[in-house]
Amino acid sequence: MCGDATREGTEECDDGNGNNGDGCETDCTFTCASGTGAYAVGVRPSGECYATFSTARNWAGAFQTCVDLGGHLVVISSLAERQFVLTLRPPNATRMWMGLHDFAYEANTVGSIFMPITREALTYQAWTTGEPNQYGGNEDCAEFYSGGAWNDQGCSTSSPFACEFPATPFSVCGDGNQAGSEECDDGNLANGDGCNAICDAEPTCGNSRVNPLEQCDDGNTLNGDGCDNNCTLTGCGNGVVTQGEQCDDGNAVNGDGCDSNCTLTACGNGIPAGNERCDDGNTVDGDGCDNNCTATGCGNGVLTSGEECDDGNLVDGDGCDGNCTLTACGNQVVTPGEECDDGNDATGDGCSDCALELEIVQELEPNETPPMPVGMDLRVRGYVEPVGDVDNYIFQLEAGHLYLFETWLGTVGECASQQDSADTVLTLFTADLAYLAEDDDGGLNTCSALSWQPAASGDYVLQVTESNQDQMVLGYLLTLRCLDCVPE
Repeated sequence: MCGDATREGTEECDDGNGNNGDGCETDCTFTCASGTGAYAVGVRPSGECYATFSTARNWAGAFQTCVDLGGHLVVISSLAERQFVLTLRPPNATRMWMGLHDFAYEANTVGSIFMPITREALTYQAWTTGEPNQYGGNEDCAEFYSGGAWNDQGCSTSSPFACEFPATPFSVCGDGNQAGSEECDDGNLANGDGCNAICDAEPTCGNSRVNPLEQCDDGNTLNGDGCDNNCTLTGCGNGVVTQGEQCDDGNAVNGDGCDSNCTLTACGNGIPAGNERCDDGNTVDGDGCDNNCTATGCGNGVLTSGEECDDGNLVDGDGCDGNCTLTACGNQVVTPGEECDDGNDATGDGCSDCALELEIVQELEPNETPPMPVGMDLRVRGYVEPVGDVDNYIFQLEAGHLYLFETWLGTVGECASQQDSADTVLTLFTADLAYLAEDDDGGLNTCSALSWQPAASGDYVLQVTESNQDQMVLGYLLTLRCLDCVPE
């Protein structure tokens, strides 16, 4: 029946009212775009009427023109419809506006989502390859492009356009008339004013309808019920803190204050982040990852089983040596004042009391000239006596090796005697007594330590004197070590 808003039989249209001049007459015949200056008008067998206009307008102007004529910018739903409209395109019109825009969803992480102004489902699309691409960041309106495929374009561009005049009632979001499935229509296509660009009442989350940017919408704003108040599924990383979460910053980045397991960034939360070498989710020491989030081991600053100490470094001689034992003779670490350390107090094994078990020979006077020959495997007990005495010794050194001459007062590792002011000086010469180097107090206390790396192999003379040449040194021990020689 004509006027019942249902097109049937021979009716060309049926808009459900008794008005003439609105595109569908009271006898259910079209007056599609009559007298509007349209370039071309066409009616499909299914009853829809289309009109194309060669007058260039921006998208908003084209939108309003179609609405004023009783229709809307064309929305294509099939290949056949697209082909039909393109037969009406004005000549030389490489571009022509259509009724799609992305105003509602352009500012999102998904990308441009174009929606029809009629709120109908977009069941057919014919985008040019690589489109829509939001080139320049402001291509929010759709157009027929060269060849008839679709393209996104800046809405301020002026182009021809195509209007559609459906044969049955329809709604157009943005025309100011709430109709069809529209929740609202405030006469514009702006967001944030209570009615968004596709005529959904704002806020849209919580309206029980899942839009393209929502993962879910259960019609409420409760959190933790499977769909949270930002319309994302309840879970770590959705930006909503729910039961079992310490935090939720909406990402899976570690070390930014809230880690990917939704715990605060910290040692012991199970997520290695920042300077952490490990994180096993607890603060138990000795289980492979200690309470400072470093791997269990000597030098990590955490005292664990088998360690006497752990000062967080592997430096020897600082009170806690590199094997995590207290600095002392017998801990198998050679530290200043020790020649060796074999970890035991046995004698006869080459190292006793952290000194090499070498033969001690007595200085033979006079030894000023010629010097007293001394081998590498000997130690010399000498005396600067009388005052002003000079003791010279000759050693054979090999080029390239690093040697250390030291004096001690008492035994190796000691520099104390009844003479509180006893002070030795070591001076090194070539075999023909050309000066090379000297040391006064480089050893322990007032004892001497002189290192030398000869450029040539041969004999070298070492001289021992008292520092001020005004007193005697009653009993010093002279030692020589090769610091980089490989034992035979």
